[in-house]
Amino acid sequence: MDLMMMPVSSELFSGKVLWPIFLLANKFSTALTIAKDFEGKEEALVRKISKDKYMFYAVRECYQSLKYVLEILIVGSQEKRIIRDILSEIEKSIEETTLLKNFNMKVLPALHVKVIELAELLIEGDKDNRHKVAKALLDMFELVTNDMMDDSRY
Repeated sequence: MDLMMMPVSSELFSGKVLWPIFLLANKFSTALTIAKDFEGKEEALVRKISKDKYMFYAVRECYQSLKYVLEILIVGSQEKRIIRDILSEIEKSIEETTLLKNFNMKVLPALHVKVIELAELLIEGDKDNRHKVAKALLDMFELVTNDMMDDSRY
């Protein structure tokens, strides 16, 4: 039981800790609900999510995992640049504590559904689903750029 509670190392995230999924499974959806419905200053949101260390880890690991998957799936140089710019904008907003101002968090549940759809397609591993994977990626991109971002730059 103790071994199941210990963090697992992984090369995937360059030395960061990967927590067992059963510890984080419910924490991410809780953090999603908190962020979606949050009214107030960003510092208070960060404090609320960070108060539960597993919730904080779940959010961080989900974001890092999504970045990794996008890095693998996106192949075109222009597409890679656009995704890199969006991720850079997200990280800049987090750093400057302007995420709630620059991004509409109410869209998170719809984005979560699309990420789950993408993950299911990837787990299936059927090469005939390439067009579905591309559509899921495009849907995610449109949600972020059209509905989440403060303005339409992409």
